[in-house]
Amino acid sequence: MWRIIGTWLFFATVCTASFAFKSDLTITQFAHAAWGADQGAPPRILAITQAADDALWIGSAEGLFRFDGLTFERYQTQPEPPLPASPVVSLLVRPSGDLWIGFYSGEISLLRNGHTVNYGKRDGVPRGYIDGLAQDQTGAVWAGWEYGLVRLEDNCWKEIGREWNFPGTAARALYVDRAGTLWVATENTIVFLPKGTRTFQSTGIHVGQVSQIVEAPNGKLWMSEPTRSVRPVPLHTRLAPSDETEVRVGSGAILFSHYGDLWIPTLGDGLRRVPDPEKLRGRPDRSSPDLESYTTTDGLSSNYDLSIFQDRDGNIWVGTDRGLDRFSKNPVADLRGLSRSPQAQPPSIQSLVADGQSYLRWTDLKLPAGTKNIQINYTVVNLMAPWRVHFRYKLEGVDTQWQDAGTSRTAYYRNLGPGKYQFHVIASDIGGAWTSNAAVIDFAIPPFWFQTAWFQALCGAVALLILWAVYRLRMRQLERQFGLALETRVDERVRIARELHDTLLQSFHGLMFQFQAARNLLPRSPESAMRALDEAILATEQAIAEGRDAIHDLRPDSGPQHELAELLTAAGKELAAVRAENGHCPNFRVIVEGKPQRLSPTLQDEIYRISREVIRNAFHHAGANHIEVEIRYDEHQLRLRIRDNGKGIDPKVLEASGSPGHWGLPGIRERAQQIGSRLEFWSEMGAGTEVELVVPGAIAYEKQRDSHRFRLFRWGGSNGGRS
Repeated sequence: MWRIIGTWLFFATVCTASFAFKSDLTITQFAHAAWGADQGAPPRILAITQAADDALWIGSAEGLFRFDGLTFERYQTQPEPPLPASPVVSLLVRPSGDLWIGFYSGEISLLRNGHTVNYGKRDGVPRGYIDGLAQDQTGAVWAGWEYGLVRLEDNCWKEIGREWNFPGTAARALYVDRAGTLWVATENTIVFLPKGTRTFQSTGIHVGQVSQIVEAPNGKLWMSEPTRSVRPVPLHTRLAPSDETEVRVGSGAILFSHYGDLWIPTLGDGLRRVPDPEKLRGRPDRSSPDLESYTTTDGLSSNYDLSIFQDRDGNIWVGTDRGLDRFSKNPVADLRGLSRSPQAQPPSIQSLVADGQSYLRWTDLKLPAGTKNIQINYTVVNLMAPWRVHFRYKLEGVDTQWQDAGTSRTAYYRNLGPGKYQFHVIASDIGGAWTSNAAVIDFAIPPFWFQTAWFQALCGAVALLILWAVYRLRMRQLERQFGLALETRVDERVRIARELHDTLLQSFHGLMFQFQAARNLLPRSPESAMRALDEAILATEQAIAEGRDAIHDLRPDSGPQHELAELLTAAGKELAAVRAENGHCPNFRVIVEGKPQRLSPTLQDEIYRISREVIRNAFHHAGANHIEVEIRYDEHQLRLRIRDNGKGIDPKVLEASGSPGHWGLPGIRERAQQIGSRLEFWSEMGAGTEVELVVPGAIAYEKQRDSHRFRLFRWGGSNGGRS
């Protein structure tokens, strides 16, 4: 229903507009708008024309600009050579859409489908101010300059001279009328070239400096002379009736609008308009009531007006030395935005900016690798009310649905990754109708070498190799731990063998001899036999005690971990109790210095075994009265000293690491070496023995071991598999 209402409103507006076209409006009743430097308009606008997409091409002292109704965009060529760095003084749009550009420096450029061709002196373009450009009905392009006339032939500019019967040395104004005749104003006359001929003909009239020739709706030719006036061309009676009418206002450009009125920009006195030129008679000047006036006091951007143009919608555009002005007789302009058709104009993409670098060509566009931030500028041509146009866009690969941009004409995307992308944008008119065809741009962001699939596959293979290497290293570590555990078990078996050999086997061997001696004495001396049996019984008790000690050493402690001092105190009490049964019990004590530290359970067990073996030897073999154990907890080491005042150890026994057939001292030294400690003996015959065991704190203390251990391979068993 809303679409039907919108359609009726459109037709009603058109009907109102048709009525307004026939009414007599003064120039001050036109809808007027102005763009100056604050709105981005370039200064000294010398030429205006309209592109195929309805946008305005503007030639100015600062170069070529494109105006879509909202933004003045300086035209740039990329990656082709830039346009000449010279003011643009003339423009010509061909029906094909090609744009010809004439420069103050005398150069000519062609803009076709976004590609630029520059013509200079080597292409036949003479140096000098390009006064005008024209295309005749055969399609030939002509250019007039201050020293002659040239024509484009075979992509080269040919100077027109005697062979064409061209009489002048300058071509200041060019115009092709509706009949196809080419009119050229020379330095003092006007000549013409009928369609299909190659010979210029003279009008026989004398004129001053002519800046423009135009054709009125009634077919009459008019000309403007900046230093004199605006007047009909005084042609010979064979061509058209002479007309003595003359508007005494100097002008560089004139325009007959679609409505038949005459617009005259002046060079310092604003804008003049003649509503009905056919009724004009005599020689009115700029203050005549026959001329309507519009100056800066009425809102004109400047009184110094240089160019004038009427677009397809009937809007009058005036280029001044300070900006651009628009006059619209169409009342649709007052509705702020209803275009010539209710269907919205298709949008166009102006540029793509990637990480600060601008791109104007996007056929097979490949951006640099690593591009992250994208800015896409788009627009739609609406010369009446561009602020009423809304946009939607979508980037394939990023957006899952259309993004409503409102009136914004820029899309931003951040942190894009490698890949191919396609950007779409559509526009709407004030009735809400969206364009059926979207403007599309394709671009690609290639990956860095480390973002490619083959590199990622290689990284995956390397990761697998690393995992395999870690696995193999762990297996070797477990094998080594198993080997150490096996070696420890073998060592333990050797120690057990030593214990059994030094205790039980020796004791049992002695008992065998004692029982044999008692048996031999029994027939001869029963009393001696009884004493021998008593000694054998005592020896048996000692063997049982030694066996108990050996079994105690082999049984693991399944209860909670005790401090080393407690374990050694218990061991001393047990050994003292055994010695007390035999009638001799030395004094035993344990001294602790420093703050006790928690020891590694495995290491504490090894230290305990070493210490207990030393204490047991002191109880059984030293014949000491006093045995003392000193445990000192220093920050960087654990020191343990065991001393007695017994008979000492023979130095030869110490040097030989024990008596032949006895394995106590070798076992102590082996255990000390395995835990990375230092073991020293001091002994003299009759002066006692002192044994010192020093273990580094990083090995002995549990916290220091955790802080220094390389944690990568801590998963799994941590005690080396020892039992």
